[in-house]
Amino acid sequence: MTGLERDIGKFGVFLITIFMASLFGSSMCLLVAATIRLFSVSLIIVILIFLIMMLFSGFLIALKSVFSWLSWLQWVSAFRYATNMLTMSEFRNIDFCLVNSTNICPLPGSQVLHNVGLDYTTNWDLWKNFFGLSMMTVGLFLLAY
Repeated sequence: MTGLERDIGKFGVFLITIFMASLFGSSMCLLVAATIRLFSVSLIIVILIFLIMMLFSGFLIALKSVFSWLSWLQWVSAFRYATNMLTMSEFRNIDFCLVNSTNICPLPGSQVLHNVGLDYTTNWDLWKNFFGLSMMTVGLFLLAY
């Protein structure tokens, strides 16, 4: 329906990524709600934090074009880790061939990953993003409590 690969492993990575991203969102909102008493102020702060994370995820703006003094924000963006996991899972070991059952495949998925600037050669390259997202989530939950 969405054009994703029909593979149980890729579906598992997709499910885990969406689950961890929603847990991160919950932990961020819990931390801000525990810190700030006014709902309207905490809502604005959460929106600003998520907006900055979205901008520096590499999906909306190419990270190579970001000013060097702002490039550190990519490392604190949970959206970046989730996007990297989904991108690596979907584009690794896939070839984009022309329609009508031809064997002409002008664009391999590894080229897409290379253009984005992701390391994708080992399984650890995928799971280090999961580890980073998990550590951010656990850290925010601990700070909130």
